[in-house]
This record gives sequence, C-alpha cells and structure tokens, in this order.
Amino acid sequence: MTIVNGFITLLMIILLAYSTYRAIKRKSVLMLIPVCMQFFASVISVMSFINDVEVLLQIEAIYMIFGMIPPSVLLVHDYRKMVEDFKARGVYEGLVRSVPRDKPFSSFPAEGINDIRKRRQLADIIADLEFMPEDIRANFRKCIVEAHTMMNRGDAQGAVRVYKTLAKAAGRSYALYYNCGCLCYEQGMYEEALSAFQRSLRLFGGPDEERSSIYYNLGNTSFMLGKYGKASDFYEKALEISPGDAEILENLSYTYVKMGQAEKGTEVMKRIPADGSLYRPHYVWGRLYAEAGKLEEAEDELKKAARIRPDSIEPRDELARVLMKQNKNDEAIAVLDEILMLDPRNHTALYKKANALARKGLWAEAAAACKEAVDIRPDFHRAWYAMALALDESGDRKSAIDAYIKTIELCPDFAEAYNNLGIALSLEGRREEALEVYEEGIGMAPGDYRLYFNMGICLMDEKRYMEAAAAFRNALDINPDELEIYYYLGAVLTEMRYFNDAIDAYSKALKIKPADGELQYNLAAVYAMLGRYDIAMENLRAAVEADSSLIEDLKVNSAFDGMRGKSEFRKLVSSASA
Repeated sequence: MTIVNGFITLLMIILLAYSTYRAIKRKSVLMLIPVCMQFFASVISVMSFINDVEVLLQIEAIYMIFGMIPPSVLLVHDYRKMVEDFKARGVYEGLVRSVPRDKPFSSFPAEGINDIRKRRQLADIIADLEFMPEDIRANFRKCIVEAHTMMNRGDAQGAVRVYKTLAKAAGRSYALYYNCGCLCYEQGMYEEALSAFQRSLRLFGGPDEERSSIYYNLGNTSFMLGKYGKASDFYEKALEISPGDAEILENLSYTYVKMGQAEKGTEVMKRIPADGSLYRPHYVWGRLYAEAGKLEEAEDELKKAARIRPDSIEPRDELARVLMKQNKNDEAIAVLDEILMLDPRNHTALYKKANALARKGLWAEAAAACKEAVDIRPDFHRAWYAMALALDESGDRKSAIDAYIKTIELCPDFAEAYNNLGIALSLEGRREEALEVYEEGIGMAPGDYRLYFNMGICLMDEKRYMEAAAAFRNALDINPDELEIYYYLGAVLTEMRYFNDAIDAYSKALKIKPADGELQYNLAAVYAMLGRYDIAMENLRAAVEADSSLIEDLKVNSAFDGMRGKSEFRKLVSSASA
C-alpha cells in the first residue's frame, strides 16, 4: 500500500509542478485556483505517505477531484494544442506558451507612419516637478540624467525602468509619464507606451498645443497596435486642437485606409495643404493612393513628386512598385534605371529591376541584374534566390544550383530555396542529393508541405513507393486541401497495388474538385483493375465528359483491358472519337 501511496504522491507533486509552471508562464491569476486545490490535495497525500496512514475513499476522492483531474485535463489540452499548432505552422513552441503580445503593425514597415512627437526636455520635466521640494527634484534630475546615459550606452530597457520608477514616485508628473511612453514606443513596447500616454493625458493641465502632442502619440501607439478605430479617434482629437497639422492629417489618412475606408482616407488627405510645388504632399498622397489600391492616382501623384524633386529616390522607388503592380514593367524598368543613375550602387533597385525583367521573360538580363546586386551586397539572399530562379528558367541549371546553395548558406530557413534546389538536383538526375536537401529543408522549415510533396515525387521517381506515400501523407497532414498531393498519393498507392487506399485518395481529391477529368479517369482505372467495371464506367463517362482528350490514353491503357469487350466501353470510345 505504501508503494501505491508513494506513486500517487509523486504523480500529484509532478502535476502540481506543471500547474505552477503553467500559471507562471501564462501569467494567469485564475490558474492559482487549481494550483491551490492541488497544493491542498498534495499536502494531504504527502502526510498520509509519511505517516503510512490507510487512505479513506473520501480522501482518494479529494486526490482525484482536486489533485489529479484538473491538471491532467490541462496537460492533455496543452499537448493537443501544441501538436495542432505544430502541424498548422510547423513551429515548435513548447507545451506551454507565454501569452502572446499584440504584434505591432505598421502600414509601411520601411518608413512607417510619421513618428511620435519628441520627448520632453530635462528642463520641462523639472518644471513639471515644481510641487516637490528642491532636494528631491535634484535627486530626480540625477536619475533622469542617468536614464539618458543608459540610453546612450544602448541600455534602453534600463532607461525605461528608471522612468517608470520615477513616474510612480512622483505620482503627478505628466512629463515623466509622457517620456516613459516615448521610450516604450521607441522600444516597440506599445501596450506600455499606450498606458503611459493615457496616464500623461489624465495628469496634463498645460496648453492645448502640448495636449495635441499627447493625443497624436496616443494615435500613433494605437495604430502600431492595430487598434485603428481608437487611433482615428485620438488623431481627430489632436486635429481639433491643431486642424492644419500635416503629420496628423497624414497619419489619420493612413489609419482610415487601414480601416478599409479608403474614400474617407483620401478626403482627409486632401486637407493637407499643397500648392502644386510642394514635394511632401504629392509623395504622401501617392503612397496613400497605393495603399488604398488606387494605382492610377498613386502613379500620377508619385510622378509629380519625382518631377518636383529630380534627385529624389523615395518617390521613384514607390512609383516603380506601383507600375509593377499594374504590369507596366517597361515603365518600371525605366524608373529603376533613373534610381540607378542617381545611386549606381542601389542593390535593391537592381533586385527590383531583375524582378521586372523576369516578368517580361528576359531571364538572362534578370540574372545579370541580380549578379550586379550581389556584387554590391554579397549577403543579399533575396537577390541570390532571384538569380537562381532566372538562371533556372534560362536553362543554366548548374549555375542555378550554385545560387540556390548560396541562398541557403545566407538564409538557412528559406524553404523556397530548399524546394527549388531539390527540384533542380532531381531534374539533373542527382536524386540522392535532392533527397538530402529536402531532409535538411524539413529540419529547418517543418511546416512547409511543399518540401514533403517534392520529396515524395523524387522518391516516386526512384520507385521508393512506400517512402513516397509516407512523404505525401506528411504533406497532407500540413495541407489537407491541396489537390495535387492527393493526385500523386493515389498514383503511388496504385503502383503499390493498394487499390482501396488509392480510391480513398482520389475520392478525397474529387471532393475538392468534382469536375476534374483526370482524377475521374485515374479513379476509373483503379476500379477497372479491381474488376468493378460498372463503377469504372461511371467514372470514365464523367472523365471523358470533362476532358475529351483522355480518350486517346483510354484506347491504349492496359488498366482497361478487362473492359474492352463490353459494349458500353466500345460505345464510349467510338462516340468520344467521333
């Protein structure tokens, strides 16, 4: 009995440790309830074991109800969630994940919206602390100077901690909370920044101009959190105080566009002062129109901005992107050439030019442009990858393989590079090397179904059908709606003569695309090989109706030899041929 009690006690302690770890990891106050219940049950269990007391049924019920069932349910739930997430995204995040932080989102990641208003100067903060005794203000001054010294040393987190401490200690200083919000924003800590700016607004009692800055910063912070409705409200309040402020108007325009209200965004945009000779409004209007999907208007405004500033790269870069979206590749190439005249070593312009050339099917020229880009920036893995694609398309597969390998060296988790390298090696007859590449790629990006799929095709070509079927099934575990995988899985199962499994694969594919003639044809072939000629004929009729070209293969396919003497079969062949 002691051994059983000891085992139960050990199990309960392990489950208690798991529940405690889960509560800490997820920062959940509610999790403290089951933890306390488990702790209570575990203490009773430990005392019973130490004193070797025979456990009553009521006590065993407490063990089960409080100490074992709740954590076991949580453990099973967390394990299932972990497996589902791994299958869905291919990323192992552990049995217990931290509560995810809201991801910051910017409409334009490279440039972003107009930045927040600057931090308050030291003199402004000290003036805001005038309610304090002079000696305490002197200490605050030292701490603030130390915080800025930390910033200069690169210890931004330390500076944030100092400001948070000072703001709480002062209690009534809007400027400390304001600067704390600015520091948090600069570090991407947007939730903390939002809270600090809100506290600053509540404490503020100064002129409207400064209040407008707080509303503006609240708008920016809400925007970066993806809370566009709140952001628009804050920007509108800032505009009530500063109605002609171009930066606020621009950010409000971006916000409405992100909310799906493009018309409202463009209306706000038109309130930005412009007399036709100002560069900034036309550039901003162009970006806004592009974001709203109004590509012709965007093109027009960006061209105006480029004419006003003949030496500017920004509007030309955006213009090239807009032109390529409209498939105006020749015009985009011309604009990118203008950028290269202004900055001959602009590797991103060369890369974009290569993409435009590739769209025109000028593969050799695209590869040459990528070569120039990587000569300037040797670690530019995107350009190496684009060069590999261009070389592959131009027929220089061996050089393409080298470029794919270089891409992987620079970016080891680039799944597309593994895929295309494996395909290129396979087409070169180097299938063993291709399989090694797929294995390596799966290790780096296990959630990419294409790696398993292409591995399956390679194994199929090697007549390693059992392994190929396993690879296709792994691909389906990740992407069960991909029609082509079912097609190949059905084919390889047919080769293995696993006819019922092949029927199942083709049937699932037909649920995705019921009118696919080739699938109907393959399903008919499997039924014919099983001798189920009636079902085979039904599928053949559907296949020929969907794709009459299949009749030529039908005439010579040995799978249907058992049906050739049947009148229905002959009639189908003759009617389709006629």
